[in-house]
Amino acid sequence: MTTLNTDDLRIKIITATSKAIKKIKEQMPQSEICGLALYSDSEASSLAPAFNCKNHLESLQAEYPEDAVYFKWSPNEWSHESYGEEFFTEISFALRQLSESTPEGEALKKHRKNVFDVCINALKELRKSELKESIFVFSATDYSSPQEEVFWIKAINSPLEAAEFEDWLTQN
Repeated sequence: MTTLNTDDLRIKIITATSKAIKKIKEQMPQSEICGLALYSDSEASSLAPAFNCKNHLESLQAEYPEDAVYFKWSPNEWSHESYGEEFFTEISFALRQLSESTPEGEALKKHRKNVFDVCINALKELRKSELKESIFVFSATDYSSPQEEVFWIKAINSPLEAAEFEDWLTQN
């Protein structure tokens, strides 16, 4: 089994995310970014970014006011899902190889936790210098752990934003 170099992965994630941020800012300078997400899957075998623009969010919230918080915190509803994914190709290839070489069960759970923790740490670092007025999200498709999701959001957002997310998640 190949091993995960967490420091190397964290640096690669930060670099790829920074490139995606630069791309969206250059190609859409008029757009006000209000959300940045990194998302993976239940086996931690891929990673991609997503961005949300304020005008898109406000439009959805006006049309569906009862789901306003859902649209804010759900990257699959955001305006630019997978935008800048080309910067994550090498990362996803390596993650897929690692995931495929990891046995099912406890080893896979440990692998998933390690990858997800690296993603959170990368987002924490990016939070210091990038998109300071935006929410940050980490999520995993086909994976549900509300307790972990709350932990992730608390780790990378203000207490006020984290409380909003936790309230919404526990009500659903």
